[in-house]
Amino acid sequence: MSNTSQNSGTAFAKPPLRIALIGMSGAGKTFWSRCIAESGIPAISCDDRIEEKLARRLASGGYSGINGVAAWMGWPDSAAYAERESQYLAEEIATLDEILSDLERKPHQSLVLDTTGSVIYTGNHLLHRLRKLMTVVYLAASEAEQKLLIERYLGDPKPVLWRGAFQAKQGETPRQTVARCYPLCRWLYCANCRTPPTRFLNCCRRNFCRKGPAV
Repeated sequence: MSNTSQNSGTAFAKPPLRIALIGMSGAGKTFWSRCIAESGIPAISCDDRIEEKLARRLASGGYSGINGVAAWMGWPDSAAYAERESQYLAEEIATLDEILSDLERKPHQSLVLDTTGSVIYTGNHLLHRLRKLMTVVYLAASEAEQKLLIERYLGDPKPVLWRGAFQAKQGETPRQTVARCYPLCRWLYCANCRTPPTRFLNCCRRNFCRKGPAV
């Protein structure tokens, strides 16, 4: 009897909910990951994990927090930026690999993953694993929203990896260079997204409804 019940329970067990949110810095990944986490789904912030890995390097310069990471990296045309950008990316790759390896070891584990704005630069192998293990959702920004993201970056900087895309033209102000170059990354997100927004919203609704009927 116990074997029958056990087999029956296994046969009808719900598959884990695994959502990876990708998008430009400030697109709403953290907001949505927290909303989903309120329904009881475990959530991981890649930004937090990377900050922990960089803690000693940040502390040596008196930096802390996500804004401290951005300040430590510096402006994209500063002398130290390229080296620190590479250090940040190395820690991001290590972080994502650790998270995905844990999911591979725990096939029934649910997770909502709040990725960074630079997850698209972690390499094809990791991105393939990410798509294989999780439902990847791209939080796209409209043209108007992109302008808002640029203003947020200029007024409240978060870590952004430019990977050579920041190329100032003669006579441009930093604001003009950011406004021109920032949207160039958009096609990379589109190329790595495989899930329409409707499917993402349906996943959210299903999990929020577990708490009780909507009112």
